[in-house]
Amino acid sequence: MADATWSAFQGTLTSMTARDWIVALISAWLAFKVLQALYNVSPLHPLSKIPGPKLAAATYLPEFYYDVILVGRYTHAIKQMHEKYGPIVRINPNELHCADMSFSDEIYAVGGRKRDKPFHQVNGSAAGTGNAFGTPDHDLHRARRAPVAKFFSRAMIARLEQEVHDLAQTLCNKLLAENKDAKERKPFEIAHAYSCFTSDAISSYCFGEAFGLLSRNQWQPNYREATLAVLKPVFFFRFFPILVSSVKLGKYLVDYLPADTALLIRTLQIDIPSRVQKTKNDLDSGIVYDRPTIFADLLQSELDDSEKKQDRLVEEAVTIVNAGTETTSWALAVITYFLLSQPEILAKLQDELNQVVDDPCHLPSWTTLEHLPYLGAVINEGLRLSYGVSSRTARVPTTEDLVYRGEFNKKPMSLVLPRGYAIGMSAAIAHHDESVFPDSYAFVPERWIDEDNKIRKDLERSMIAFSKGSRGCLGKNLALCELYLSLAALVLRVMPYMRLYETTERDIRYDHDMFIPMTESGINHTLMGLRHTQPLLQQLQHKLSLWIANLVFYLSQHLNNLHFIHQRSPSPSQQQAPSSALPSYEPSHLSSKTNTIFLRFLDGLNRAAVASPPVQILGMIVGNSVNAAATLSTYAISKSRSELCISTANKELFMPRGLKAEFVKLDAVARYAKIPILDGNGKIEKNSMVLGPCEDVSAQSSLTVQQRRLQALEPWIAPLELTPLPELHVPDNFVSKMHASTSERQRKKEEKKMTKDRAKAHEDWTEDSRKARKDYEKEMRKIEEEFAKIQRKHADEPRKLEKELKKLDKEREKCQKEYEKEMRKVDKDRRKDDKEEEGVMSLWNNKHGTPWCKGH
Repeated sequence: MADATWSAFQGTLTSMTARDWIVALISAWLAFKVLQALYNVSPLHPLSKIPGPKLAAATYLPEFYYDVILVGRYTHAIKQMHEKYGPIVRINPNELHCADMSFSDEIYAVGGRKRDKPFHQVNGSAAGTGNAFGTPDHDLHRARRAPVAKFFSRAMIARLEQEVHDLAQTLCNKLLAENKDAKERKPFEIAHAYSCFTSDAISSYCFGEAFGLLSRNQWQPNYREATLAVLKPVFFFRFFPILVSSVKLGKYLVDYLPADTALLIRTLQIDIPSRVQKTKNDLDSGIVYDRPTIFADLLQSELDDSEKKQDRLVEEAVTIVNAGTETTSWALAVITYFLLSQPEILAKLQDELNQVVDDPCHLPSWTTLEHLPYLGAVINEGLRLSYGVSSRTARVPTTEDLVYRGEFNKKPMSLVLPRGYAIGMSAAIAHHDESVFPDSYAFVPERWIDEDNKIRKDLERSMIAFSKGSRGCLGKNLALCELYLSLAALVLRVMPYMRLYETTERDIRYDHDMFIPMTESGINHTLMGLRHTQPLLQQLQHKLSLWIANLVFYLSQHLNNLHFIHQRSPSPSQQQAPSSALPSYEPSHLSSKTNTIFLRFLDGLNRAAVASPPVQILGMIVGNSVNAAATLSTYAISKSRSELCISTANKELFMPRGLKAEFVKLDAVARYAKIPILDGNGKIEKNSMVLGPCEDVSAQSSLTVQQRRLQALEPWIAPLELTPLPELHVPDNFVSKMHASTSERQRKKEEKKMTKDRAKAHEDWTEDSRKARKDYEKEMRKIEEEFAKIQRKHADEPRKLEKELKKLDKEREKCQKEYEKEMRKVDKDRRKDDKEEEGVMSLWNNKHGTPWCKGH
């Protein structure tokens, strides 16, 4: 019987065709996968008690669908799993995910607690397993990392810090020189510029010689877009790792690839191997470098000879260069966007930096800049919203089970996480934990500063932009050094001239990941433009038609004759100065002999000018400049407040002494002082030779626009030499003195109350405006999410898709109208609470004989 059965089986095998064999093998494979899926969800599997969707526990298909088909969107699905199942979820048959930052020190352990890296994750990095980053085994990773790690220590970074400083200054110089000709000025991708900077920094650090991307005439070609192109198949590699080797074919195709991609492939597969080989040849020839480099030290280390083979060292170099380029440059781009879109944060950061920076072309040390709390807060917030690596970073505890204790839905929970299975976290999820980072999608540097004006350590422990533990980011110190030095230089030298160009928060907000964060368009898009560097006084006068463009104070004795101080000789490089010169009232020139009444007037005018905030002042009166407001009405209100202040001063101080204080326009000053900036019609000439240095950024890149403006007008500005004002002749009887004293006390009392009322009103306006904006952004996010869902759901149904999108457009329009309504209400409350507005209106009507309106 048995022989007959065996004979029949053999006959069947010999009669099977190739097609039969293929069908049989596929059937066997499918049967195996079904049985494997059943085992994965059965109580026999070690992860069976971990909550999560059953399909994800049974098979990798959900991950494949979201990451390969929908391109890098499994992180969004994981976030939804946490909302449904709790802080620990099972996301595939052999991997867990954690959303509780308090458990991160267990996942990313240090010391003798071993943590391997799962092969499933290593395959997705496309970095291979020959480098420290892609090494799965804990002990081998530790051996490979040790000789490289010392080059990224704080001590070594401090030794080579000057190179980073020089590259940061080169970046600023190139940005300032970008499109110097106003006719050719055009927007550009700022992330490309930052990519050139970080590429040169990391290559200089690795090989002792930079790639030289900053020395090119343009920002392209660079590694950025090519890196993004190379990263597109990373999730495909995760499921089909055999295809990783296809990347090595790139060097044979460089002549047929786009310029950016060809540059990257040539650098990674041709230039870097040749640099590694050159280092080896130099060492063999006895050549000693004047500074240490990573790969010279690796070749001389105690690693096994197998670890010093060129292929492995090249793989190490490629990984370090890629890791040190994209993440840091994107963090800089995100920070730049938020600083330019929120000028109040930029102004606050500039104020802090100005306290320690005398010359932005020669910055203090990294250590000094690290002690600036607001700068550190801005950088931390930028790292939080740029994520570093957005893909999940898992670890495999090999020698211990992990025990998680927490709560979900206000109920305690406890789970044992068995050894040998991966568990990880995602920065794109952890950095938006609302219990740790309230209003987590907003850029709020203040959240990082405690009541002692120091960086909050508890929040730093809740951020994983550099990962954590024994496998944390190797180049963290170098990245921070680059961020501190470059951002300080950019804020003081370049950002005053930069503006966003057709760029919104959607262009920098995380949408999906390809190992690094990607935006909705698939290309991290941050277009910037260099603001026209014509002096602000001319911008206001010509573009906004405001005759308050420049404030110059002068005294006119008896309301008729102009009395300036004295003549000043011009510098040899300037044209001949006029016979009279304008007075410059700068606080540094005032002496104790100056009349205290006049000083009090200047102080009052300064406070009036700074109140709301006003126009930018040339520095003639207050000695400093204040950021210009964005709307026409704010300028007019500021001017009228200043007029109110001067009107009061004339009435109480100057007119009784036969004097008068007034404002004049710059063109009136130019006509009187014969400053050669007027055209034939008596108007300020835009291309004036005198004001040319204000636009010549490259020649005076270390000076602020205010400094350049004053320098250009310097020959026509005299130093302050005030003679004491005539004393006021007042009766010296007791009743008059008592009346004067009572009036002064009442005035001070009313001024104090007005200041308090205005401060409270301003706080209320700000809070209402912030709340309206927050609610608006929240609703718009919901609409955008719904938009994405509708697109995916009805992609094959055009008519239904169009119908649903029309409904969504109506919701978006309704949301916009509600927001505008709230902002009008806030504006109405602001005008209602303004205690000074009645006086301002009265002054305007009395002086001009026309009602106050927004157009003024």
